[in-house]
Amino acid sequence: ESVPHAAVSPAARYLAADLAFLGAARRNGDYFAAITAYGAALRDAPEFPDAERAQFMLGQIHLALTLGPEAGADFGLFARRFPASPLMPYVRLGEASALRLRRRPEEARRLLGQVIAGAEGDLLCRARFEEALQARSAQAAAQVAEAYGQLAAGCPELMAAPGMLADYGEALLAAGDRDRLRALLAARREGRPKAEEARLHLLAGMLFAEADNGYRARLEFEQAAALHPGSAAAAEARV
Repeated sequence: ESVPHAAVSPAARYLAADLAFLGAARRNGDYFAAITAYGAALRDAPEFPDAERAQFMLGQIHLALTLGPEAGADFGLFARRFPASPLMPYVRLGEASALRLRRRPEEARRLLGQVIAGAEGDLLCRARFEEALQARSAQAAAQVAEAYGQLAAGCPELMAAPGMLADYGEALLAAGDRDRLRALLAARREGRPKAEEARLHLLAGMLFAEADNGYRARLEFEQAAALHPGSAAAAEARV
């Protein structure tokens, strides 16, 4: 698939932006090309039916790139232009995330609380994840672990995303909750990326080392190093 070279009609311009985004997501490529393409489409055809979705995508891409001011501006413009959109609850959640990235924690927590108060289903799960990220920013280990616990209990699809289980395990370790961490590591898990499995083996090794079980700790550390060579988890496992 390639981006059309002569994207002259509004539909073609928005399609070009979508293809740029999909290409970046699939190959971990140039998200700035997608930002440029969406911006051009919005400038050239601001009233086209796809404009609402494109404005939302701009905010989401800027969030993924941890560009808080840009994401906040995108979502603010969305709210002004499309106040009746069904995406507005997600826009408010995006604004809370942007405030977190801009290091404005009180405003971020207040806005997130408003979102959670009326949220359910997918929106609630995403809001709970943002709650975990806000707690992590505040270095509140117990709150981070609790937020991930709520995700594990009520949002299995979100917890199935790559890295989430290891994030939960690391949150439990930081909070000092060894019992729940042992239960998490003992549970059956399938289809996790090697990078995440390395982090989980590293956590298991740490627990065995704390218990003075050097043999089992070494086995776990060796697996962590072998699964994802060159990673931070592998380096820590070798140490």
